[in-house]
Order: sequence, then C-alpha cells, then structure tokens
Amino acid sequence: MKKLRLLLVAVLAFTMLAGTVAQAEDAEPITITFLHCWNGGGANFPSDQVNNLVAQKLLEETGVIMQMESLVTSELERLNTMFASGVLPDLVNAPYWSTTSGEGEVIKDAASQGLLYDIKDLLPDYPNVQKLYEVGVALDYLEFDVYHPSFNGGVYVIPQQTPTEDPLTVTNWAYGVYARGDILDALGVNAEDITSAEALYDLAVQIRDGDFKDAAGGDVIPMGTWHNGWSYSEFTDSFSKGYFLSKYRQAEDGTVYLRVDSTEYFYFDLSQRAFTVRGEEYGTYLVLDNHTDNGLYLEM
Repeated sequence: MKKLRLLLVAVLAFTMLAGTVAQAEDAEPITITFLHCWNGGGANFPSDQVNNLVAQKLLEETGVIMQMESLVTSELERLNTMFASGVLPDLVNAPYWSTTSGEGEVIKDAASQGLLYDIKDLLPDYPNVQKLYEVGVALDYLEFDVYHPSFNGGVYVIPQQTPTEDPLTVTNWAYGVYARGDILDALGVNAEDITSAEALYDLAVQIRDGDFKDAAGGDVIPMGTWHNGWSYSEFTDSFSKGYFLSKYRQAEDGTVYLRVDSTEYFYFDLSQRAFTVRGEEYGTYLVLDNHTDNGLYLEM
C-alpha cells in the first residue's frame, strides 16, 4: 500500500517540495496529488488548476504540477474510504484534532499502522516548518495529537495556522470576541471592561438598540460568527464561565456532561432567539429533555 504524507497546510507542502525537487530544465514535471479534505473547501480552487498564475509559477520554480481534489461529502467518510481503498493522494489537508466526529482518530490510527510517512528526520532541514511546532501551539495539542504516544516518537502532521511574526496571526485564530471600534467609541465602551458573559450580552443589546449601520447602509447585526455559522460552538463559549478544552463540562458533583445537551445551553439558545426579535414576546416554550423526556417550560 502506498504511504501517505499527511501535511495539513498546502502552502507548507509547496515549501517542502521546493526544497526537495531539484529538476533540470528539460526534466519531465512531477505531478503531486493533493486532497483538500474539507466539505465545500474546493470553492476556493481555481477553475483551471493548471493554467493559472500560481500553478505556472509553482511549475517554473519546482517542476511540480499540483493535481487538487476537493469534496462535498463527509470528511470522515472520505478519510475512511481513502485508507480502506489504498488509493491515497500524496498530500492531504484535513481536520486533525480530538473531535467527536472522529477525523483525528482515523488519521492517528493510520499513522500508528504505518500508512503515513514519518517526517521527523526532514524537519531539521526546514527551519521554517520546524518552528510551526514551537511557536503558538497549545501544549495539550502537541502532547495528545501531534506527538501522540502511539506514534512512538514519529511525526506525521504539521500544525496549521500557527502564528508568524505578525501579532495579528496570534489573535486571528484565538476564537476571541471582536467588535467595531467606532461602535465602541460611540457607546463609550472600553473593550477591556467586557470581562463577563453578562457584560458581553449587555453590550450586544446596546449595539442592537443603537441604530448602527453597516457599510451597505443596513442595520448592524449585533452578534454573529465568521461565515456560514462557523464556528457557532466557539461563539456560544463566549457566554460560558471558565476555560474549556472541549464541549464537555464537569459539574460540581464530578459528573461530566455535554454542554449542548444541558439546561444551561437550552437557556442560552432561547435567549439568543428572543434577542433577535425587537419588542416581541416568544411566549411559552415546551422542550423535551433528550435524556428523560421530561418537559421543561420557559416563559419569555
């Protein structure tokens, strides 16, 4: 079975290829297959993968042609099919973390079974890649994902979107809360004073009722996610107390529960729905608890 070199950032893959592919001008190009294993991610692919400026420059500098594939199905399904079939691309950009959906576990299993290339010995020759393991990477991610004990010291993945010298790359992926500075100035609000879920919610109410406009002249949406609802789960964590490494919470009695199945999350969700309606009542809700089928009533 052909092994798969799993690199989580295509640009980094290009960098490594540029250093490893030294071709004479008259040599035949090398075709590298690349799977972008994110549902819908191919929307950013060029319509012509060969005859575009980036592809032509890559071919000129490295002698490499990138043959790219995307998908519109489940990432987990595609990874399982890929490893089961033995038909593997050279490079993959895929979800790789301790997710409940399972992509990370599939990749870990593949690495443990010898289906991926160990790039440990290559890293000293590429300091620009080596630093991606050293700067701005969560220690728990390194311990439990990148250097998983089952890898026996091997390195099979490259962390994605780690910081550069630009401080904006640190905050860009911090899942923090952002606000327009002109709106905060108009409300006389200091961003450093927003230190609780309650204060954040009160600020959103002020923005909603402040008659602010967006660039197109429409009403400003007080709160939201980045794009297509992503990442709503991180957005909801802005209204949670404490610091969390997952969507599970530990109650005072020691039991562990999934937050989205909790009464806490239920109240949050209803408060968001009521928040979006100006001057209207939502009335009485009846919601069945997923585990006990007991009705929970809430007056809005």
